[in-house]
Amino acid sequence: MYRFDEIIGATLEEITVGDAIYVDAADSDKVLEIKGLMLAFDKGRFVIENPHTLIGVSSLREIIGSSVVEAFSNDDGISLKFNNGGILLVSLRDCDFVGPEAASYYPKQGEIIVFN
Repeated sequence: MYRFDEIIGATLEEITVGDAIYVDAADSDKVLEIKGLMLAFDKGRFVIENPHTLIGVSSLREIIGSSVVEAFSNDDGISLKFNNGGILLVSLRDCDFVGPEAASYYPKQGEIIVFN
């Protein structure tokens, strides 16, 4: 289990939907387009490409303004628990990958973290 300390204490400010475009690493003409979520925190951006689920809230909008109180990942997924009781789970199961990365975190300071 990896304790995702870099995001603990971060407050979620905004959620947007975006497109990621990947060109096949084997240099073929295959282009992979993925709809992803970008969660803008005061400490950085968390980009989600794999399927996600919510527990304790009915929509992502309900966690805007909330802070992360607990965060970790294991072989099955990434878990972010917010101070309003909401939990965001991102799948890391092989069968759920839609692109080369499940998620990534771009802190305002420090190293980028890629979950794949």
